[in-house]
Parts: sequence; structure tokens; C-alpha cells
Amino acid sequence: MRKEIENWWKQAIDDLEKARILFKTEKFDGAVFFCQQAVEKSLKSLCLLNFKDIPKGHSIIYFAN
Repeated sequence: MRKEIENWWKQAIDDLEKARILFKTEKFDGAVFFCQQAVEKSLKSLCLLNFKDIPKGHSIIYFAN
């Protein structure tokens, strides 16, 4: 696996862990933010894995399509 893909995936997992910590302490706005970041970064890693490129932007819907 390319290092860039691995880096995006690790960042996504780290962001998800941050979201869990914030959720447990009822910091819901921060939890939602890091959930969104985790989804975006995991989709970017999948785009790199499947298409060899990351689409520009930050739209989760765009990446998922």
C-alpha cells in the first residue's frame, strides 16, 4: 500500500478516536467535527486506493459518489 494512502487512513482513525473522546465528555460539536473529518479522510484514502488520485475539495458527498 502506498504511504500516502496509509497516512490518510491513520489520520482518519485518529480523528475517529478524538470524536469518541469528545462524545463521551458531551462535547458534541467537537465530536461531530471529528466524525466529519474521519469520514472525509477515509474516503480520500479509498479514492487513492481505487483511482490513484484525490478529488479536489472537501465534499463528503462528492467523494462518496
